[in-house]
Amino acid sequence: HAVIENVVMEDITISANSYGGGVVGVGEYVEISNCRVIGTDNILKGTHLGGVIGYAMNSEVRDSYNNGTIEASGDYLGGVVGYANLSQVENCYATVSASFTGITRGVLTNADSGNVGGLVGGAESSTIANCFNAGQANGSWGVSADGMSNDPLVVLSTGGIIGFAKTQAIVTDCYNLGLVSCDIIANGGGIAGKSDGATIQNCYNKGSLTSTTELEGGIMAFGGIVGSPINSTILKCTNYADIDYYYGYAGGIAGMGLDILLMMMGGEIESYLASLTTTTIQNCYNYGAIETIAAGGIAGMSTKYNFVDCVNVGDVGFYDATENSGSQGAAGIAAMAMGENSFERCYNIGNITGLDYLAGIVSQIQSLVDEEYAEISLNHCFNAGTLNMPDAGTASGLVGYATRAILTISNSASVGDVVYTNTSNSSTYTAGILGLIEGYSQSITISNCLVDMDVSLSIVGNTNIVAGIARTISATTVSIENCAIKMNVNSSSTLADENISSFYYDSSFQPSDV
Repeated sequence: HAVIENVVMEDITISANSYGGGVVGVGEYVEISNCRVIGTDNILKGTHLGGVIGYAMNSEVRDSYNNGTIEASGDYLGGVVGYANLSQVENCYATVSASFTGITRGVLTNADSGNVGGLVGGAESSTIANCFNAGQANGSWGVSADGMSNDPLVVLSTGGIIGFAKTQAIVTDCYNLGLVSCDIIANGGGIAGKSDGATIQNCYNKGSLTSTTELEGGIMAFGGIVGSPINSTILKCTNYADIDYYYGYAGGIAGMGLDILLMMMGGEIESYLASLTTTTIQNCYNYGAIETIAAGGIAGMSTKYNFVDCVNVGDVGFYDATENSGSQGAAGIAAMAMGENSFERCYNIGNITGLDYLAGIVSQIQSLVDEEYAEISLNHCFNAGTLNMPDAGTASGLVGYATRAILTISNSASVGDVVYTNTSNSSTYTAGILGLIEGYSQSITISNCLVDMDVSLSIVGNTNIVAGIARTISATTVSIENCAIKMNVNSSSTLADENISSFYYDSSFQPSDV
C-alpha cells in the first residue's frame, strides 16, 4: 500500500507506449492525493494514459488535477486517469481556460482510436465523484474529406468526464464545461462518450458538442450527458449545451442506444437485443438546442429505454433554406424509438423544426427485427412546443410515424401549435396525436387524451389534411376512447372543406370534456 501526495510535476515531457502518467504509470493499492501536473508539454503516446496516473487498480485518486497537453494514438486517454478499475476518483479536475482557474490551457487529442475523457479514459467497478472538466476533449481520426475507406473501422467514444463508463462504474456529482468534439464514427457525450452497465447521476453539462468534420457516410451519437448509453441508468442529470452536427443521432441527454458498429455492419441484431437490459433515463432536463438530422430533446435513438419524469425545454431540429435540408425526424423527447420503450410523465415545451415527421414526444417508431413489433407506451406525456414545418410534410402532437408497432397512448395531451411556412405544391398532413401509422402495426390504443391545437397554413399546395387524432392508421386493432379534440385552422390560402379530415375528429368535443 503506497501513499503519494503533494507532488507537483511542471513542464514535463513523458513518452510511453502504454500505461503512462504524469505522476504514476501503473498504480495498485495506491493513494494519490493533492498531486498536480502543470505545463503544456506533457506528451503521452500509447494506451492507458493519464495526466496523473495511467492505470489505477484498487486505488484512490483525490484532490488532483492536470492542465497539460496530452496527445495519444492509443486507447483510454484521460486528463487525470487513463483507466480506473476497482478504484475511486474524487475531487479531481482538468482545465482549459486561463480565465476559469488562472492557470494555463489543457487539451486532449486522440489522433487514431479509442476512448477519450476529460478526466478518465475508461472505468469499471469504480466511482468518479465531485470532479469537473474545463478542458477540451477531442476524439479525432484526422481523416480528410476524401472519405474514410482506408481507415480502420473503429468507434471513438469521447466524453467531458469519461470516455467509456463500463459495468458498475458510477459517475456522480460531476460537471463538464469543456468542448467535446469528435468525427466520422463516434460517440460523444458531455459527461460520458459511452456507457454500458454504468450509472450516471447528479451531473450536468455546459460544454458544447460538435464534430471536427462532417462526412456523408459517417455516423455520430451525440448526447448532452452520454453519447451512447446501453444497460445503464441516468438519473437527475441536466444538459445546458447546444449540440450541432448533421450526420447522426443527437439528444439532450442520450445520443443513441445502439452499438454503432452493429448498426453499420449488420451484426446479429436479435442476439444483441436479447442481451440488453433496460436503460432508464429519469428526472433529466435538457435546455440546449439540438440540431442534427435525427434530433430528440432527450434522446436521438432509444432502444429498450424507460423515460421517466424527463423535460425538454430546448429547441430541437433545424432547417437550412439555402440547401433545402433539415431534420428528417425531430421530437421533444426521442427522435426514434426502436424495440421496447416507455415514456412516463415526459414533457416538451421546446420548439420543433424539420422537414418531416415532427412530433411533440416521439418522431419515429420502428421494430429492429423482422416479424417483431416495437412496443411503445406513452402515459401522462405532454407537449406544448410549436411544430415548425418550413416545407411540406407530417406534423403531429405526440407521435409522428410508426411501423410494425404495438402503441399505447394514455392520459396525454398536446397543446402546441403547428406552423407551415412553405409555398410549394407539396402536401401537408397535420394530426392532433398520431401522424402516419403503417406497416401492419398490431394494435393502436389511445385513451383519455386531449388536443388543443392551432394550425397555421401558408400553402398553395395540392393536399392539406388536418385530422383530430391521426393522419392514417394501418393496424390490426384500433381502440380510441374518451379523447377531447379542439383544432383551429388558419390558412392564408384557400383550403377546401374536404381537406379537413373527420378521421376520429369531432368538433363538438372541448378540452374541458376530459
